[in-house]
This record gives sequence, C-alpha cells and structure tokens, in this order.
Amino acid sequence: MAVLVEGISVIVKRDAIETKINGGWQAFHELVPNQTLCTDGQLAGVSFMSPDDVERFCNSLKRAGLVFTEKGVPHDFVVVGMDTGPTAATPWLEYLGKSEARKISCCWLFEDSRDKGAGIYMPGSSIDIAIPNGWTYEDSLTAHHVFIPPSPQTRLQGWMHGALTALRQKLI
Repeated sequence: MAVLVEGISVIVKRDAIETKINGGWQAFHELVPNQTLCTDGQLAGVSFMSPDDVERFCNSLKRAGLVFTEKGVPHDFVVVGMDTGPTAATPWLEYLGKSEARKISCCWLFEDSRDKGAGIYMPGSSIDIAIPNGWTYEDSLTAHHVFIPPSPQTRLQGWMHGALTALRQKLI
C-alpha cells in the first residue's frame, strides 16, 4: 500500500511513531495540525501548502523525539513535494509522481534490496493508496493546484525546488 503525496507532504515511518514518540500514534495524531493525515500502516503522510507550515510540523516531530536525518539521509521522516519527490535521497522510500497516466503522486515504504536494477520498486502490479478521510480527487489540491510563489523575487523557474531545499537545510 502507499500514501497520498499532495502539496508538500511530510512522510513519517509508523514504527518510528510507535517507538520514539511518547504516547505513540495517539500523541502523533495530536501533533497533526490539519485534516490531511493518511496512513497505509507503514507510513503516515501529512500534507501542507506552505513551506513555513511544513517547517513548524517537522520541528514539532523533532521535539517529540523523531530524527529528521542521520549523516544527511532521512531517518524517521522526510519531506516530499507532490511534483518534485523527496527533498533528499531516501533509501527506505519509493515515490511515484503524477503524470498524464497517473492522476496523483504517492509513496510507499521499501526497505528491501535494490539489486534488481534501476527504476521504481513496486510492491506489485497495482497499488492501493491511502487518502485522508473525506478526500476526493475532484476537490483535491492535486486536481486544482497552482503554486504561488511567496514574493515576486522568487518567481523564477524552480522556485519550489529551491524552497524545499532551503527548508531541508533549516531542518537539519
């Protein structure tokens, strides 16, 4: 199974939630500041529209005991852009972005060997995707998104990639 990636998503390993956050899943659920939480049982995803909101949530996860990176590699959670994928190479995560053939972006836990060649390691020929309660594609950010840069000075191509890179640096 996989979790929806929409806007800028924070993807967290469920085992880290259970073992590192005092109070486990219930305590994590109380940290989530919006209604976008979804889980496939192995990962939890929370989506945001603003890098500032992502930063606040990531900092709350770190205060709760989760580790963002170890030696520059995402450890317990990672930030994933809907159109750009993970902000850093994440060995435990597979990401599949939206395209003309796929309406949504998603990711899933993959902690197996990657010795079968390059490409995306799918858990099967199809994949179920966990979505937030009440989510519909027709009303989703995915269907209607338009990224609006925070200021005229950042309206250059690639501003979102730059914003996510800057956010990652702030979180390390």
